[in-house]
Amino acid sequence: MATKSKTDTSKVEEVRRAADCLNSEVLSADQLMKGIALLLNQEMLRYNWVGFYMLEAGANPPVLVLGHYQGAMTHTPAFICTRASAGRRHRRGRRWLWMT
Repeated sequence: MATKSKTDTSKVEEVRRAADCLNSEVLSADQLMKGIALLLNQEMLRYNWVGFYMLEAGANPPVLVLGHYQGAMTHTPAFICTRASAGRRHRRGRRWLWMT
């Protein structure tokens, strides 16, 4: 199992501090998502695409729609949520995180 280097850990902490600062400056969740996508794209070079999918209000079955992102355009701007929709899902509070 690979371990994170001290440099990787300090970079993550630097990005977390920048995200916290951004959170205290923006006026809306929309601005925060746009800023975080840009921050991660600029600072975490190992990721070639970062972004947010949002649940479309009132859709049945639930549909995820592409929100703010940075990187190449995705081939999937929206998709119906099923157990097989994406890789692993992680539940954190009221948010689902999709890991592919």
